[in-house]
Amino acid sequence: MTMLTGVCRFFYDSIGGIQEPNFYGTREFEPGYGIIRIKPHVLGDLTHASASIKTIRGVVSSSWKKTGNSLVLNVTIPGNVSGRVSVPSLGLKNATITEGGKTVWKDGAYVKGVAGITAGKQEAGYVTFEVGSGEYGFKIE
Repeated sequence: MTMLTGVCRFFYDSIGGIQEPNFYGTREFEPGYGIIRIKPHVLGDLTHASASIKTIRGVVSSSWKKTGNSLVLNVTIPGNVSGRVSVPSLGLKNATITEGGKTVWKDGAYVKGVAGITAGKQEAGYVTFEVGSGEYGFKIE
């Protein structure tokens, strides 16, 4: 079974986007899963993926679905945890990102005003948001 760990990990870590700690230390999480990073990779002709893991603080989940030039990313961050959620930009120029129907990214800049989201910045191929615990539904188009 240990041999399949790498393959299984690829599915939830890379495709699902839940960046779990390495086996021998932390990579993206602080001790006790205090900060969780979600960064899914939309590969080839895949149209959807979902993953979840149980942590000491609760269940972390990530699911995404791509249709045409849009993508919906649903994320759950457990209580007393903060997160960094990276939404794939899909190569779109001047993309708009909403969360729960409210705009959080427009014209290349973070738009304040959505509860639980404190910041946003553009990175190579992603827009990353700083979030608190809760459930989020991001849509990029």
